[in-house]
Amino acid sequence: MEVIGNSLLIGNGLNRCSQKKNVEWNAVLYSILEHFGFTDVKDIYFDSYPLKFEYIMNTINSDENNSSTPIDNYRLAKEFVIKYLDDNLGNLHSEFSEAIKGLNLNSILTTNYDLSIEKTFNTYKYTKTAREQFKSNSENRRLITNPTSTLSHIRFYHVHGIDAEPESICLGYEQYSMILSELRKRLTSDDSSGRDRIIMYLNNETPARKEDYINAEFETRFFDTNMAILGLGLEAQEIDIWWLLCYRAYLYYSNKDQARELIKNTITYYDVHPIRKTDKGYLYEDDYVEHQKEKFSKMRVNYVPLPVKGIEYKEKYLEALAMIKKDFSTQ
Repeated sequence: MEVIGNSLLIGNGLNRCSQKKNVEWNAVLYSILEHFGFTDVKDIYFDSYPLKFEYIMNTINSDENNSSTPIDNYRLAKEFVIKYLDDNLGNLHSEFSEAIKGLNLNSILTTNYDLSIEKTFNTYKYTKTAREQFKSNSENRRLITNPTSTLSHIRFYHVHGIDAEPESICLGYEQYSMILSELRKRLTSDDSSGRDRIIMYLNNETPARKEDYINAEFETRFFDTNMAILGLGLEAQEIDIWWLLCYRAYLYYSNKDQARELIKNTITYYDVHPIRKTDKGYLYEDDYVEHQKEKFSKMRVNYVPLPVKGIEYKEKYLEALAMIKKDFSTQ
């Protein structure tokens, strides 16, 4: 299968380009405890936000004064997070909006729950198809994998849930694990043939290629579009994204069912990050970039470092988008 378009995967870094203050996830999570009436909140260190979220929920669920069930507490916590983000996130700055709109895109994927990107394109509608898929998915009620809205030829995906369905938002490891399990089921071996489903798709062994593309879940975009990743820290908790990158690399290196002939797309990670520094200067930055390049090269992902000094995040994101525009115009 030839590459059939370009996609942008964008994450929480997008908030740095909003018209309101940047939302820090540590503050969001500890606000959950305050919302549930905990006033003496200790900032316990965890390596990941999902683990911190699970600690917070265990704190709430173990409280003898809390009469709600754990299931209700999870639901109430997610509803609170959606309201918190809605109150504190603004629309994107116009320069950033115009830069995104200027890209030659077929798909936009985001790990964010809000509709700030859709508002850039003046499309707010959460599609009937997406709602019906979410409501009818009795086995995995909290997963939304197909497009949540469309505008012309661009399809929008909320890979970690959408604020219109609070149950769908991914905060803890339980839900990350559920997403990963579903990805493996949809992409790997077909029970009848023993061949990976994604290989069959890329080899045009599905009934209607165009219809498959229109209705495909978000993970397919990692294989059939040239993808730019921006504003996503790609920290350890992003196990679903990491697995997709690793699985794509595995198929290529193993050449399973001639996968090398089928995986023709490119993935590029634009790493906007604060300069890593030591007391003696910026020596650590060189080590960081070298390690990142090595790590991503083995996953067949292009790596573009964009170090930030001070508060110039907006300028770096605009620089990255200009680079993406140029790359997509030449592919």
